[in-house]
Amino acid sequence: LKKGISKEQIISAAQIIKRYKIKLKTTNLVGVPLGSLKDDLDTLRLNIQCRSNYARGNMLFVYRNTDLYTFLINDSRFAHLEIPLQDNYYIFWESKGSVCKVDYIMNLHKLFNLVVKLPFLLPLVPFLIKLPLSRLYSLLYIISDRFLPYFCFWSTHLFGWDKFVMGMKRHFKMCLRI
Repeated sequence: LKKGISKEQIISAAQIIKRYKIKLKTTNLVGVPLGSLKDDLDTLRLNIQCRSNYARGNMLFVYRNTDLYTFLINDSRFAHLEIPLQDNYYIFWESKGSVCKVDYIMNLHKLFNLVVKLPFLLPLVPFLIKLPLSRLYSLLYIISDRFLPYFCFWSTHLFGWDKFVMGMKRHFKMCLRI
């Protein structure tokens, strides 16, 4: 994707941002045609390491007349891919043979921010994304995308939510050690 930056540089920049108590919002791509589900899970882990306040795992849409579009159209490895038109501006890549994988990526997209906010869920993600709970995950996505940032802000100030989450993390880590 020609980003020209290493994971170490990203983590270092995030540490500087957090040291000065600046809120960190990250935007990520999941479902990249040359990537894998493992790559997407690594991206999720990187966001947890960076302690992002808000992390978004966007689905990749390939716009016409871009380098990536031209590359994918001309690359023989993608000859088997169907290119459904979403509208006149972009296309979404979906493999005929791997509809389940697309469902997994869509589920990961919906759970991304929630898992970054509650990292003790990370070990469950490979299992959760395979469950046919797309509607539930859509609801969780709306809650974590629209309401959770406001809830966390107010609950931190009013109810000590941050202490509750830290206690849950400690409890979960102790359970894993046993």
